[in-house]
Amino acid sequence: MRVKRTLLISSLTLISAVFAGNAAFALTAQNEAEVEFTFAPSLTLSVSDSDLIIENLMPGTSDISNTVDVTVTTNAVYGYSLLATTGNTTYPTRNLVKDNNNYLESVATDASISTLANDTWGYTLDNGSTYSGLPLYTGASKELNSSYEPVNATTGKTTFAIGAKASSTKASGNYNNVVNFTAVAKVTPPPTIQSITAATCPTTRTLTIDSRDGQKYYIQKIITGETTLCWMTSNLNIAGGTTLTPATSNVTSDYTLPVSSIDGFDDWTKAFVYNDSTYGGYYSYKAATAGTDPTTDGDNAPSDICPKGWRLPTRDEFGTLKTTYNTANTLTVAPWYGKYGGNMVYGPALDAGSTGYYWSSTAKNSVYAYRLYFGGSGVNTENDMVFRGFSVRCIADV
Repeated sequence: MRVKRTLLISSLTLISAVFAGNAAFALTAQNEAEVEFTFAPSLTLSVSDSDLIIENLMPGTSDISNTVDVTVTTNAVYGYSLLATTGNTTYPTRNLVKDNNNYLESVATDASISTLANDTWGYTLDNGSTYSGLPLYTGASKELNSSYEPVNATTGKTTFAIGAKASSTKASGNYNNVVNFTAVAKVTPPPTIQSITAATCPTTRTLTIDSRDGQKYYIQKIITGETTLCWMTSNLNIAGGTTLTPATSNVTSDYTLPVSSIDGFDDWTKAFVYNDSTYGGYYSYKAATAGTDPTTDGDNAPSDICPKGWRLPTRDEFGTLKTTYNTANTLTVAPWYGKYGGNMVYGPALDAGSTGYYWSSTAKNSVYAYRLYFGGSGVNTENDMVFRGFSVRCIADV
């Protein structure tokens, strides 16, 4: 902090006042302090071990190395990016090198350890099953991990390993290279979910922010059979009492969500909301569809509480998801990351931790609408009573 003190000559004035008929004079002065503040976010990067080793790789087989923990900590409000390249001036190629005639190429296309092509190598994160290539250090870095919020030594840890496969034509010996890790503090917020379209949807899980209330949601393009949709992979949690407008929400006129309450999920004629820090919001069908009353079997609600440019999935779109991810376990992990939030009715959530329910936009009649269910009895897209409180996920409109 630097402080300047400046006497402002222009502020020296003579003020004339009359007191009891006598003239009096007052002299005033002002003083000003200029304040300067520089904020330098903290950022650390550490690697738990300096060596990644695959010992005694047999010709024609593949194997993986030990793991190292690459840990980033930062208090930067918009988080960090963890980047990597391979090679340096000592090993000026993108390969694991023994000599000019014996090397392993960085894998060009993602592969499992069992499907690595001969004489290739790649990396995997957090004990994953997919191995990817790294760019040369003279080119653009590849992002390995990131966050849009501050991280500590636990939340900022990434486990890194390599896998390789050598053919019988390679000479025996040590093959070497280096991986260069770089952490960068982000200086801009995540994109708004309202700015993402089906065409611009990322193929990897990406954080966005809802311009309506600042809530953060992950999104990702997911292929289900022959269908590709851009999904929210977090549960919507817009709060009761919020007024939605056509400028930022999928509504044609202003709609105010009912104030959040644990009571009331037993009246099919009314809309109800309950917000939870673990599972996100629970919404009756009428609340989820921004006041829509169910009508004819197969009709889709014209409005809902999703961000502008997004909407509730239809029963058929949930059906394509079910076809690809047809067990409860596959829906609770990547890429959809479903939550066992249970359902809200007559009070506290029922079966939280063991079942998941998500509203579609599709009505059956005045009392029932279709939803996605997954849990102990499998996965289905049957109808349910509209007064129940279910979770909500949105898809980018196409």
